[in-house]
Amino acid sequence: MCVGDADRRVAGRSILGAQSTAMSLGSTPGSGRFRSALVVVGLTLAVASTYVVIELLAIGSMTWMLGRPDVMGTLLLSEATRSSTTCDAGPVGRTPPSAVTPLAARQASWQLGLRLGMDAVGRQYTDPTSDALLEGVRGMRDIATLLAVPAPEVFVPQQLANANTEFVAFVEADASRTGQQVAALHGTEACTLYKLGAFWGYASLVRPALAGSRAIFAAELQHYASRTSLPASLWAPMLAASSADASQEAIARETVGITMQLNDALLQGDDGAP
Repeated sequence: MCVGDADRRVAGRSILGAQSTAMSLGSTPGSGRFRSALVVVGLTLAVASTYVVIELLAIGSMTWMLGRPDVMGTLLLSEATRSSTTCDAGPVGRTPPSAVTPLAARQASWQLGLRLGMDAVGRQYTDPTSDALLEGVRGMRDIATLLAVPAPEVFVPQQLANANTEFVAFVEADASRTGQQVAALHGTEACTLYKLGAFWGYASLVRPALAGSRAIFAAELQHYASRTSLPASLWAPMLAASSADASQEAIARETVGITMQLNDALLQGDDGAP
C-alpha cells in the first residue's frame, strides 16, 4: 500500500512538530539551566513520539513503511560502520564550554543524535521548508551550539527505497564533522552516544511497524551501545524483537519507554559512566 503525498505531508508535520520543544536554550546557560533544558528535550521527544506513531498508523503510513523492501534493515554490520574512525578523533587543543560538564555533554550528545535520527524519518514525509522541519533543525543547532560543535546536516535520501541504507552511510560519513568534533571536545563516549542516538532516533519511529522483529539498525545499535559505559540492561531492549502479537500502539509505547529509561539514566548519571 502506498500513502499519498498529502498523507505523507501530514505525517511529516506531526513527526517534526513532536520534536519541537518550548524550551529556550541561551548561548551561555549555567549548568543547571542546561540540565533542565535537556530534561525538557528528552521528555518532549519521548512522549510526543508515542502519539506521532499512533497518528501514522491512523493514516496508513506505517503500512506503507512495512511494505518497503529494505525496512527490515540488515543484521550484518555495515562496512561504513566497521571502518568509521569518527569517534577516534584526538584533542583539538581547546577546552569545552564551562557550562557543559562531562555528564551534560554525554546527555546532550545522545539527544542531538536522537533528534537527528527522528528528523531523518520525518523529512521523508513532508516539505523541507515546513515550519515543523525548520523548528526541528533550530533545536539541533541550539544543542550543537551548547556543545560548541558544528550542527549536523539534515538527512535527505537520494532514493526513498534505499533510505535506511543511505542513513547509515550518512551518519558514518559525518560530513558536518559533528561527531568528530564531539569526540575531540567531549570525548569518545559522547561521540558514541551521538551515533547511538541517531540510529535509535530513526529506528524508534519505524519499530512499531515491525511486530515480532528486531529494530532496524540492530547491528549498528549493538556496535555503538556496547562501546559505551551503558549497562546492557539499558540498551539490550533496543535490540530485542517486539512481541509478534502486540499492537502497533503497544509497541510504540514500549519503544518510548526504552528511550525514556536511557534518557533518565543519562540525566541522573546512573548509566555506568565513571
